Amino acid sequence: MRDCEGVFEDMLDGDPRNLSDEELIAAQQLVATCLNIVQILAERGAVDFEPDMDLSAVVKTLNDAAN
Repeated sequence: MRDCEGVFEDMLDGDPRNLSDEELIAAQQLVATCLNIVQILAERGAVDFEPDMDLSAVVKTLNDAAN
């Protein structure tokens, strides 16, 4: 996941490299999955999604509630 983040940062910083077809599919799936996870955490944590929100607190709250 961190490798994918690094590749996207490089792309946005003007030092792009093309992804292979396989890497592109994996990156698209990873981005979609990450967004779904953030949405689930925001909804179940009863918070409005904000780009800079601290999701670690939401995860901890959900974990504490599960015990």
